[in-house]
Amino acid sequence: MLENSQERRKYFRLDSRIPMRYRPIEKDPQELRGSLMRNISKGGVRMTAYKFLARNLKLALEIPLLSGIKPVQGVSRVAWVNKVSFNEQYDIGVEFINLNQGDLTQIATFISKKGPQKA
Repeated sequence: MLENSQERRKYFRLDSRIPMRYRPIEKDPQELRGSLMRNISKGGVRMTAYKFLARNLKLALEIPLLSGIKPVQGVSRVAWVNKVSFNEQYDIGVEFINLNQGDLTQIATFISKKGPQKA
């Protein structure tokens, strides 16, 4: 069954724990919330949130991937949400929907520097 879900993935996902920030698009830009990125691909990220985020909610993201380079910033949408058992956290899958070419290049560089991991 796991093989089927892996086959559906369009991009390789790299496990990487990096602090990041997000906010729902309709909120004040000063209301960035902290989160922990758990993995990343060219298509999106899996992150941890302490508040429930509804599917299809649009988020502004800020992810500091490479030292000395401005964080990746762009718009994404919540693709899926899973409550973490015995915890007040949620695993959130977000899909990138608006990133500039420089940010996409930074993500690709980050993934290639960290190297593909074997399952």
